[in-house]
Order: sequence, then C-alpha cells, then structure tokens
Amino acid sequence: MWNPKKKSEALAKFKSFPYPKPGASDLLDSGPRIYAKRSFLQKVVFFVVLLLCFGFFLKHHTSSQSHHSKVVMIVASNDGGGVLDVKSSDQWILENISQKNKQEYAKRHGYDLVFKSEGMKRRYAHEWRESWEKADYILEAMKNFPNAEWFWWLDLTTYIMEPQYSIEKHIINRLPKIAVRNITDPLEFNPRNYKQIPFVDYSEDINFILGQDCNGFSLGSFIIRRSEWSKRLLDFLWDPAVYGQKHTEWPHDEQNVLEYFYEHNAWLRNGMAFVPLRTLNAYTRGACESDSSNPQFFYNHKQRDFLVNLAGCNYGRNCKEEIEYYRSIQGSRSGFSKYFSFLSF
Repeated sequence: MWNPKKKSEALAKFKSFPYPKPGASDLLDSGPRIYAKRSFLQKVVFFVVLLLCFGFFLKHHTSSQSHHSKVVMIVASNDGGGVLDVKSSDQWILENISQKNKQEYAKRHGYDLVFKSEGMKRRYAHEWRESWEKADYILEAMKNFPNAEWFWWLDLTTYIMEPQYSIEKHIINRLPKIAVRNITDPLEFNPRNYKQIPFVDYSEDINFILGQDCNGFSLGSFIIRRSEWSKRLLDFLWDPAVYGQKHTEWPHDEQNVLEYFYEHNAWLRNGMAFVPLRTLNAYTRGACESDSSNPQFFYNHKQRDFLVNLAGCNYGRNCKEEIEYYRSIQGSRSGFSKYFSFLSF
C-alpha cells in the first residue's frame, strides 16, 4: 500500500547522496578552458588534414595531366649495349641512375618523357651518328605529342639536382630576365668570337634555349620550341648539301653545324637565346680543361644549381663514381621541406 511518508524519506536520502557537487565558480572557470583547448586542437587537426588532402589532390591531378603536358623531355640511351663497343657495368649503372632521375622528375611535374635507343646503327662507317640523330628524335617527339610546346633534350650524363624546380618556372618564364639574345654585344660572353651580321631581328620569338661553355655552344641540355623556325632548322640538318658534304668537317657534329649556321644566317640568330650555363647545364670538374678555373661553368653545391652534366666523364674519368657522388649530395638534402615535397611545383 502506497505510503506518502516512506516516499518523502526516500527522496530525502537521495538528495543527501554524498556526491561532490562542483561550485558555480568552478563550472564557469573550467568550461571555457576545456572548450578553448578542444576548439584549438580541432582547428589544428582540420588544417593538417586539409593541407595533406590538398597536396595529395594537387600531386595526382598534376600527374594525370601528363598527356596534355606542354613540356616533353627527350633522353637518348644505348639499350642495345653500346654504339662503338659493348657497354661496361659502370656504364649500365650510369644509365640506370640517370633514367630513374628523369622519370621521377617527369612524374613530379606531369611532363611527358621519351627514351630513345640509339642502338648500334650508323649511316656511314666513319661517323658518330647518334649526335646527328637528335634532330630525328626531336622531330618525332613533335609529331607524337601534338599538344606540347617545349621539347627539352637531356644527355644521359645529366642529373637533375633540384627536382622541385619546374622547367617553366626555372627557365622559360624567366627568359626576359636571364636570357641574352645578342652574344655579339661586346659585354656578352662570346667564346667563339662571333661577329655581327645584318638583318638580325632579336625581337622575334625565342625558339631555342641553350648555354655556352668554354668552347662554344653547349648541347647536353637545351630546350627547343615547336614552331616553323625549329622545323626549318631540324629539316635543314639533314639537307644533302649540309649533311652529305659538310659533316666530315665538323668533329663535334650537331654542335659545330649549329655554330656554322649561327655564324652565317640571320634567321637562325632571330630565334635563339642564351642562358648562363649553370642555369641549364652546369658541368662537373674535369670538363672545360682550357678554362678549368672559371666558376661560371661548374656546378656549385652551395648555390644549388639546377642540373649537373658529367660531360666527357668517359674520357679518363669515372662516370659511375661521379654520378653516384652527385646523387648522394641530392639524397643528403633532407628536412621539413622534403616531407612536404608534393607542394613544390
């Protein structure tokens, strides 16, 4: 039977349960602090997640655009085992390291990359034809990649030291600041002492970007733009009057023929631009023996030059040791920026 008196006693016991009751001041003081800490941590976590998601999206979005890239990298190798003789194990190591370096760089910036095998073929028995085949490979790349604008030739002895730099950001977009159009100007670097000729128009578009070393034009790393000018140049190299009659007079092949055209043809000068060698094709010590003390030719570790070229390493030097040395320099550059390398583009 319901008893109101027992109900009152039960309620009294419940209200007197010995549980610590926080004071009003404690609730007012601790509440905002707890909320503020949680709010701050939530913002930090959200920002980090957002940053990682953005980097992930940007990296994969850039990679997915490779077939629409405006830049194509072209590298020639000797997959058949050599041109003049059978390649040694050191030469295979050099080739593997160099190819992997180009593959990683192309993937990072969404560029198309072409490896061309020179094999053991020659048009004539007395010539070193793979130098001339650069023109064939570039023309073929222009045909296979109709959406590309710039074609970057790289010798197998090159190694990209600063992969975070895109070729557009490092070279092409900076041409107004770093390029020289007229090397016959008395104040410009002109190792072959070219003279001025009439009818040169340096206001025309830049179609060919290269550097100069102690001997003249340096073609271990150069950039050429798709244009009527460049097609004319590349077709001209195989003209029977040029190649068939003159190629034996040029010991450095495509370098000498380009210098010959530059010396005598205004139309060629119209489309060329020269950048400092270390901007595009820095040498290792051992190259340019005639001017080995000149710092403008040689890779500078402290100034973090973009690319190093082991030019001539197969003549009395050790190509394998040199490329492994520069790869170790690049690998030693670690730190906070390396973990967020996907943000460099």
